[in-house]
Amino acid sequence: MYDDLKKENSRAVKISVNVSNFTSHHHKTLSLLYMDADMQESRLTKEIQKLRDRFGLDIVKNGSEL
Repeated sequence: MYDDLKKENSRAVKISVNVSNFTSHHHKTLSLLYMDADMQESRLTKEIQKLRDRFGLDIVKNGSEL
């Protein structure tokens, strides 16, 4: 594609890159409609991380970790 644009002396307007299965974790897509629930989940995650930092990784586990 670059060679074609270079030959015609024109410019690219937009180049997009999509990736999938980039990680093994299934991350949640955030939504403006459920922003309050997402913020609550984020606060909970941060508090769990604080407990794990203080007392070790095995102090709290959620359902997906069992």
